[in-house]
Amino acid sequence: AHTTDTLSYLWKESNPVQMASNLSIPNMILEDFSTETCNVKTTTGEYSCLSLGLTLRRASSPYVLTEYVPYSMIVIISWAPFWLKQKDTLARIGITLVTLFMASAKAADINESLPNVAYTKAIDVWTGWCVMFIFTAFVVCVVINWLGENEKESTLVKADAVARWKNASLTLKIDYVARFVFPLVFILFNIIYWSIY
Repeated sequence: AHTTDTLSYLWKESNPVQMASNLSIPNMILEDFSTETCNVKTTTGEYSCLSLGLTLRRASSPYVLTEYVPYSMIVIISWAPFWLKQKDTLARIGITLVTLFMASAKAADINESLPNVAYTKAIDVWTGWCVMFIFTAFVVCVVINWLGENEKESTLVKADAVARWKNASLTLKIDYVARFVFPLVFILFNIIYWSIY
């Protein structure tokens, strides 16, 4: 080891770092870099050193296609029971349960493929909210089944929307509201999520 008296490292003034065009890190994009000198003083003398700081950004396109789009599709499928006849209880609850299991399994796969960290990742927020949306759809289906009123929709097919609303049972009104509230809240969540992350 040579002290700064005999050896001193310096960055070139122009273009101090050259990188091969095929150099890359999987799922990462190099946005910027910074160079500086970092001389170190010890009891045996002062030693010269160079420091290179890299600014990396995670490439989001693989995650959008493999995580976000499938999750969105699972959430949308969980709303299908609101459009089924209420007498099809098994199908209504079955669809929401299957989507809930699929979302939970997908969340476990995602967490297994990422490193363990002590903070909440953006994908954790996404998966948590999606599972919550699906679980809420399941709870709504169970509540509708528990209330167990007979639907009157079949006799009012040709009536206008206001007449159908006035003559609908409580469970049918819950279905009508859920058909529009769930997608609207999910769209609102997406706007907030993508503006933050």
